[in-house]
Amino acid sequence: MGAASGESAHRQVDARVVRGEPCAGAGRMEIIRYTMDGRERLGRLDGCGHEADETLQVTVGTDEEVATGHLAEAAAGQGRYGQRLGEVMLVLAAIAGAGYGLLLRRTSPPPSPPPSPPLRN
Repeated sequence: MGAASGESAHRQVDARVVRGEPCAGAGRMEIIRYTMDGRERLGRLDGCGHEADETLQVTVGTDEEVATGHLAEAAAGQGRYGQRLGEVMLVLAAIAGAGYGLLLRRTSPPPSPPPSPPLRN
């Protein structure tokens, strides 16, 4: 595979975000700066939501002048506490649903039917 079969070689490098982009739409590209082979280069990162001057591990092509980088380890956007917070929210939602079910079950009994008129003899 590699360069002989027409695929470009890739290398993992540390990159610094020059200009971050919000994640408001599809196809956002951030500008990154990285050093490869002793030369500082600019590239694009196919990601969003990073702050300027944030350092990331990216994979870039070695034979591109302006490379498009990809995050070396992409996260699912959960952040540091995201998974645990999601689990806590799920448990709280289950407790709230169970409490609501109990409230619906404990409604007052239906009113008794009106008394029948007295019988005449």
